Amino acid sequence: MDELNRARSERLCTLAHDLNNGLGIIAGYCELMLEKSGPDSQSAERLQLILTVVHRLAKRINGHDCRFAKASEPTVTEARKLELPH
Repeated sequence: MDELNRARSERLCTLAHDLNNGLGIIAGYCELMLEKSGPDSQSAERLQLILTVVHRLAKRINGHDCRFAKASEPTVTEARKLELPH
């Protein structure tokens, strides 16, 4: 892989990591709010919709192959990918 592709891959991996951090925060707050709201409340339905969208986005973001990024730089690896409950 040439240097330009490697640089692009590193940039994508950094972006994926940053996006996953934000999605993790959103999912965490949604889960906390779901615990506080009743299961049949209108807010629970909306929070569940948000979680569904967060799961979908996380799947798409984590689909990028980051194994070609430089080993000396922090990259998104399988262990660091956002794990969301289903």
